[in-house]
Amino acid sequence: MQALYGRPVFVVEGDTFFWEDVVLDAIRRGKWTALEQEAREGFAALEEIESSDGDEFETAVEEAAQEFRYARDLVSAQEMEDWLAVHEVSLREWMEHIRRQTARARTPRHPEENGTTKPYARRAARSELSSRASTSG
Repeated sequence: MQALYGRPVFVVEGDTFFWEDVVLDAIRRGKWTALEQEAREGFAALEEIESSDGDEFETAVEEAAQEFRYARDLVSAQEMEDWLAVHEVSLREWMEHIRRQTARARTPRHPEENGTTKPYARRAARSELSSRASTSG
């Protein structure tokens, strides 16, 4: 997340807002905890689905990546590369984000087993939050 700090996100009536303003507002409004939970669920779902759902899952990931690109009119490889460069997200980070989202969408939720006890949960959540922030636009 720190890589995003100091980067302007938008301007309203001449006031520039930065990523840290967005994060603080999400915390203030109670949205941050839900986002962290979603990130933990994504990592837990990915771990679960990768151990059981081979080719079908990979096909779903490819379809989700295509939907993401077309929703943003990123039809050519060059347009996608340019978008990633502008948002300072590597192709690997973007695909990991798509994989987690796809896994989460395909895995039934079990609130008592949401991945919060996994040792990687906090670090992984921060990684996902950074990806989510960069890929939300």
